[in-house]
Amino acid sequence: MEPADYFRLQAVSLSYRMPREWLPGGLTGATIQLRATNLFTWTRFSGLYPDALIRPAQQTARGNGYILPPARQFSMNLRVNF
Repeated sequence: MEPADYFRLQAVSLSYRMPREWLPGGLTGATIQLRATNLFTWTRFSGLYPDALIRPAQQTARGNGYILPPARQFSMNLRVNF
C-alpha cells in the first residue's frame, strides 16, 4: 500500500485582447490566447501516473510496462475580427 493522492495543474489559459489602436485598418478586434495542459503533477506515488489506477488498461498508453501520463501540451491561438 502506498499513497496515490495527487495534485495536478491540468489546464491553464491566458487571454489578451489587443487594443483597437494597435490593429491595422479593417480589423475590429484581435485576441491572443495561450493555453497549457498537464503542466504539473505533485504526488508521493512511486509510479509514473497515479490517475492510471482508476482507468482501465484499454484507455491508457503503455510503455515499458508503465502507464504513461498524458503529454504536456502548449498552444497559442489568434482570433481576429473584421
